[in-house]
Amino acid sequence: NKKIMATQNHHILNLWKNEQRSLRDQLIEFNCFDWVLDTNASNCLKRIGGVDISFVKDNDIDACACLVVLEYPSLEVIYSDCQKIALNQPYIAGYLSLIHISEPTR
Repeated sequence: NKKIMATQNHHILNLWKNEQRSLRDQLIEFNCFDWVLDTNASNCLKRIGGVDISFVKDNDIDACACLVVLEYPSLEVIYSDCQKIALNQPYIAGYLSLIHISEPTR
């Protein structure tokens, strides 16, 4: 059973490495947006968002995903939502953005 899991994890890791290479090829290395950080400008950045996943201790499947949106420049939280999730693939350091999750549950 451990050998099967190791083989599956190796296969997933290879798929994710290929996906990261593909995403790297699409990377935009210059600012192509018209917003600025100057709060006096009409095109000033207005919101900042972030997402993170925290795992249940000693459990590689159950986790909590959270989305937070802040107003700029006050950094006041204007939206947040956290959901319990179940990972469908193993956690592999450096590849969290490629993990697919199940439907959130409340």
